[in-house]
Amino acid sequence: MMMKKSRFSLLLLLLLLAGCGEGTPNEEVILGEIRSVQHFELTEMELTESFIIRGSGTTIEGIRSLSEAADYVDNLLRPGDRIGVYSFTHTAIAYMDLSQLSIDKVRVEGKKVWLTLPPVEVKLAGRSPTLEVLHERVTGTKRPITSEERKKLQDEASRRTTARLRPGSATYDLLCRRGERQATAYFSGLLHARGYEMVHIAFDRHE
Repeated sequence: MMMKKSRFSLLLLLLLLAGCGEGTPNEEVILGEIRSVQHFELTEMELTESFIIRGSGTTIEGIRSLSEAADYVDNLLRPGDRIGVYSFTHTAIAYMDLSQLSIDKVRVEGKKVWLTLPPVEVKLAGRSPTLEVLHERVTGTKRPITSEERKKLQDEASRRTTARLRPGSATYDLLCRRGERQATAYFSGLLHARGYEMVHIAFDRHE
């Protein structure tokens, strides 16, 4: 009889210890469900840079060697026309990493819940932009537009797009605001569907 009582006391102690975590059962359930989303893509935006190659395709300021100068003069003197119009499009994605969300970011009181989400991040999808040839024409004896020329334009497009997405820029802030609205709508709907009548969503900020 004493052995059974000891086993029962030990089991009761283990159950009590298991229930002494930082969050309530409801908070743990909410936290687990949100963490399971992990990398949450919220919204995206296409960013396009356009360029024109005309004539020689090289400016005086862009010449860095004698061979480039010779090519420039040679192409300049050739009869005909040479023009290329190109656009390079990147896709920017606003997202948040929910995998490390901590229990102190969730608070439940009856039918009310407060949730603080991590800050929205912005990244480019893929390494290279999508190229669209809008117009390309080479006539006479002009040299054809080369892949190296288009590659230089692609690199410049990537540089400009990256600059447009610096934290604090207008495009960056717009994507973050859209991401926050999307996250608010999604998690408010999710928690209301779980039976919570009041849902308050907030966001951490970058330091």
